Amino acid sequence: MEENQDISKYEKKQLKKQEKEEQRRQVDESRKSSETKKKVKKYIIISIIVLLILIGGYYLIIKPINDFKPFYSGFYHWHANFEVSVCGKPVDVKCKGTMCGPMNLHHHNDNIIHMEGNSLAKKEDIAIGKFFEGIGVTFSETQLMGKNNGDLCDDKQGSVKLYINGKENYEFRNYVPKVCDAQAVSDIKQRCDNIELKFE
Repeated sequence: MEENQDISKYEKKQLKKQEKEEQRRQVDESRKSSETKKKVKKYIIISIIVLLILIGGYYLIIKPINDFKPFYSGFYHWHANFEVSVCGKPVDVKCKGTMCGPMNLHHHNDNIIHMEGNSLAKKEDIAIGKFFEGIGVTFSETQLMGKNNGDLCDDKQGSVKLYINGKENYEFRNYVPKVCDAQAVSDIKQRCDNIELKFE
């Protein structure tokens, strides 16, 4: 009888041991499964982020570069005439050197805007605001060479005016001269834009 009880006690211990081992194995498997799911989730999120960065990079950087078409490709050398006057008196905008302003937008003390370069990305790059800025002439729709709208001009309040070929224009700094490839001074005077900046 005692022997049977001993065996049954032993068997009980073995069964409990097996049950504990099975529980431990299940806990380990559950933990491993949970860790695997977390890793998979993590890699999916990283993959989505990388994919979004690649797509965004393509549409924000590569595509615009590939789609970019300059306003003008190749060498250009265009002209426009200009005059500046304050209260009816012409203003001399000559400089000490032979070229006044940057290479792509300058004059040669000749009251002619010279627009030249190898390629023109945007037409706004040759707007008259950039030209006058480049030669040191203060100019906006409210100011011209130290005169502000409302300042007196021959006892009357004056304002900045822009005339293109004799007609008033309200684009001011944003006006882009028409393309005029005339090269001889007489042709430039006749065919190219005549830009008049006045405070009157």
